[in-house]
Amino acid sequence: MAATSTQRPRTIYSVGYEGLTLEQFLQRLAEHDVTTLVDVRMTAASRRPGFSKQKPQKALTAAGISYVHERDLGNPRDNRENFRTGDRELGRARMRARLKDGSGEALRRLVDLSRTERVAVLCVERLAASCHRQVVTEMACEIEPSLAAAGAKLTRRPNRARKAGADEHEDEGKPGLTQGNYPAMPEVTLREPDPSVHESR
Repeated sequence: MAATSTQRPRTIYSVGYEGLTLEQFLQRLAEHDVTTLVDVRMTAASRRPGFSKQKPQKALTAAGISYVHERDLGNPRDNRENFRTGDRELGRARMRARLKDGSGEALRRLVDLSRTERVAVLCVERLAASCHRQVVTEMACEIEPSLAAAGAKLTRRPNRARKAGADEHEDEGKPGLTQGNYPAMPEVTLREPDPSVHESR
């Protein structure tokens, strides 16, 4: 069918694995028919079981989902605190400058991929507003107006067994829908994580 001016825009999803097991994360992707996952962590490594580069890549392949690591879309270490607890607008401005300058080719590759695939952009944080990936998806939509950014959420509440003493991002709460300006919509409130422990972005 030929495209028309009223055709719904293609969606580029934003997803964080914070607080999810690999199985729950794959469920999120499957529920939104994602065909390609683009990892925008600068270093595709994690202390969280299953989320370092090789393990999710194997699981994604088994699920029929392609994996791409775009290191150039990652957030530099010296800009991460701005998104967590610092000046978020400064963090966003620095990320935009990076994407317009040295990372422009990587951003264009993401846009090109999104024209033919159902893409989800991956980083750590549960809430996109606290993560540089929101800037990545926003700028992709600016380059290609036929794209629309949205978050991916679980439609069913998972059973999340916890181990005593779990730390890192284990207890940050359930992921909620994030769309447009990505409003925070946590479904549960749990204890605050240890601020001294961070993932690689």
